[in-house]
Amino acid sequence: MVAAIAVRPGSPGTVAVSFGFQGSTGNAGTAIFDDGVMRPEYVPHFTVRQLIFDGDNLWANSADWGGASAAIFKVSVRPDGLRLENGGRAVSAGDHRVNYHGGRFYSDTGQIVDAANFKQVGWIPGRDWRFALGSAIDPVANRIYFANAREFYQVIFAYDIATERVVSYFDGTPYRQRGEVTRLVACGPAGFAAITGLFEVSGPVVFYSPKVFKAYSPFTRPAPVPENGEVRVIALSHNALIYDDVARKFYATLGGNVPGAGSSVVEVDPYSGSVGRDVWIGSVPGITAISDDRQYLYVAMWGSYQIKRLRLPSLSEDMTFDLLRGSVDTYGPYQTNAEEIMPLPGNSRSIAVLFNGYPWAREQLSAEIAVYDDDVRRPTTTDYYQPLAGSVELSADGTTIYGLNNQDTGSHFLTYTIGPAGVYRDQSYYGVGAAFFDDLHCVDGKCFTDVGVIIDALTGTRLGVLPYEGEYGASFAVVLDPERRLVYQAVSGRNLDVYAYDMQTHQRVAALSLPGISVNAAGLYLWDDGRQLAFSTGNEIYLIPTALLRP
Repeated sequence: MVAAIAVRPGSPGTVAVSFGFQGSTGNAGTAIFDDGVMRPEYVPHFTVRQLIFDGDNLWANSADWGGASAAIFKVSVRPDGLRLENGGRAVSAGDHRVNYHGGRFYSDTGQIVDAANFKQVGWIPGRDWRFALGSAIDPVANRIYFANAREFYQVIFAYDIATERVVSYFDGTPYRQRGEVTRLVACGPAGFAAITGLFEVSGPVVFYSPKVFKAYSPFTRPAPVPENGEVRVIALSHNALIYDDVARKFYATLGGNVPGAGSSVVEVDPYSGSVGRDVWIGSVPGITAISDDRQYLYVAMWGSYQIKRLRLPSLSEDMTFDLLRGSVDTYGPYQTNAEEIMPLPGNSRSIAVLFNGYPWAREQLSAEIAVYDDDVRRPTTTDYYQPLAGSVELSADGTTIYGLNNQDTGSHFLTYTIGPAGVYRDQSYYGVGAAFFDDLHCVDGKCFTDVGVIIDALTGTRLGVLPYEGEYGASFAVVLDPERRLVYQAVSGRNLDVYAYDMQTHQRVAALSLPGISVNAAGLYLWDDGRQLAFSTGNEIYLIPTALLRP
């Protein structure tokens, strides 16, 4: 059977064909034909799902054929036939196709991979990253289109390739176009052709004219909501939030799905309740951290597996470097990402990083911890095969990292030591934590988790739990106010409840209930010298004066 076929551009009589046995019981090979005559040299036992000509090279995408999941291989096109080159590289897990444009692969899952070195250099999250549908590129308009499914009705999003920002969309819901787009093919000025299906059953071919796509409006900053002594809300879709107590403003990172302002860092003035300038910085900016001298803002670039260092207050780029975890496969160091960034006190150019390949998906396990001086990683990192911390906190003197295993039932409390050569695991205490995906917050030798577990950081023992009896399925976020010896906890269920606890006695001293606000707790922050809180949902920022909390 023919598994894949490609016509060489400019030579309509020359085709590359990959063929295999019916089913998945074996492989046959990939060959090149001129007017039906096969060149003598071919690649035996090599069957792939997709072939792409690129000058004198042929890219072969296995796309889950015969167990070689989504690996792309380079094949040289020679006068006597084909020769498989070394350096095939897995782009992503899953059965997906890729587009090739400008020396880069654009996968159906949104990943962007440099064909020269097989490194991921970007990611357009047009859908859940684990599930691939169809995609296509319009090279003239510099757009990439991703098909999605919303309650079984077709939705197609268009992104600008250069900025990775969403620019337009087609919503098939009003037309009742059921099914998922399994293939999307660009047809030039005519638009797109899509092969659709539902529950793996092939459906019709649907044609989409460019006229059916609707452009998104430019980014509109929400109207300011100045201080009024009450709870205020700033509508802003963001990936992460951090407060600069010197500049007295928040910095928020925005994903590419924010029309007109995605892939950027924006300034938020909580006093005026306004959103200020946005600065484009690259592919999927995620979590952030600020150096203690307020000179640098560190940003995890989740799309390109990098960390970008920006100068404050200009937000100009100072340095960008790749995150690589060891030499764990035959292709060299493995790209990874930052789950947390911890600038070292007294040294604004050094950071500790908690690795996680997929930090936006909490079910993914974190990996080891490494220390960087500028873009140079210290040689010693923690052992990947030991109990892993999914949340970490740096001690005030910058010599110890406290960690919480929030990813399996071991629930370890962990300590690490930072030294000139890197970071070493010190102690491990079993059964201290209480919940998956719980986060750690520490001060003066005591740690509090989001769900309220209290830990003695020196002995690794549990001291108790904050006295809250909440509803099942609630989400939690904690922030510490060491100056006033208070612990604030936000609990989001049917309502948004905010509690204040005494840091020493662990007793509740004040509370505030905001009825009818049912949102996920993405984070809780202290600002205005402890007089106000900021509660992040990922789509809004709630600004809450602490004076509203009552005994």
